[in-house]
Amino acid sequence: TNRVLLISIVPILVIGSIAWLSLNQLTSGVSGKLQGAQTELLDRVVGTNLISVSEQLANQLDTFMLERISDAVTWASAPIIVEAAKAGADLHAKVGLINLNINEIEAKFKDRKSLEVSPQASNYLTAQIERSEHFGEAFFTDKNGFNVALTNPTSDFVQRDENWWKTAWENGVSVGEVEFDDSAGIWSVDISVRIDDANSGRSLGVLKAVLGVSLIQQVADAGIKGIEGGSVTVINGDGLLLAETNSRHARNRIMNKEVNFRKSGNNDVQSAFGIQRNGYIIGSEQVLGFAHSAGSDLYKSVVSRFRGFDWTVLVQQPTETALAPIQG
Repeated sequence: TNRVLLISIVPILVIGSIAWLSLNQLTSGVSGKLQGAQTELLDRVVGTNLISVSEQLANQLDTFMLERISDAVTWASAPIIVEAAKAGADLHAKVGLINLNINEIEAKFKDRKSLEVSPQASNYLTAQIERSEHFGEAFFTDKNGFNVALTNPTSDFVQRDENWWKTAWENGVSVGEVEFDDSAGIWSVDISVRIDDANSGRSLGVLKAVLGVSLIQQVADAGIKGIEGGSVTVINGDGLLLAETNSRHARNRIMNKEVNFRKSGNNDVQSAFGIQRNGYIIGSEQVLGFAHSAGSDLYKSVVSRFRGFDWTVLVQQPTETALAPIQG
């Protein structure tokens, strides 16, 4: 009996051991290949795609901003604006404003913000604003910094003590940071352009256009349509939110200093603020693609001494969603 058992059991044990080892090796091989496939998918497909999307969105924003700056430059060179700036300076000198200090002038114009030098120029600006859903208001001054024509009442009559006026007067064009404009009632970027007489070369005044940032949020919304479970966030150079699809651009989060991604963002987001122009980061929960907006090279043909907007576009997708195609 012992011999029979020995002869029959030993081969079974040997065959079973071989089968177990073979199955274990096969399982390990499959697991390794699956892990490799996941890594390759994240690296070559998901990461590359998120970089591409973030770059496209950053390029769209830069293109839009460059076009709007060009719009303001075109308005400032319109003959009706040039002639109104000249007429404004003549009228303001005639009524004796040149010899008064700013406080005296503001007292005179507490309720009235222009002498309505050129209704035609005001109508021209109003027509330009109405053609665009993004500009909130526009106005311009004469060479003394006194209001000539405007689409909305401004807080002051004299503008020459404002930084945007001084910078535009000196450099030709000034582009500001995203700030809240009280008169327009929107988060916006100021685009200020010096009004020059092409014939004489004399500087005649400064035109300011207030550009709302709602377009940034529209671009972000369009950017997530092809990314399942994805989100798009646009952040300015200080780390403050300009757009956030996850919160539907909640008003209490946009440009809120308490919501600062440079200070409170996770490690993946922090990495996106480096010097690298674009890239992607694979996290345990999210795959993050990022791209930065263009610098001075793009804008120098229209704006000198402007370094760009320093915005960062973040495009995120849950890792689990990204791996779904190979996880069955």
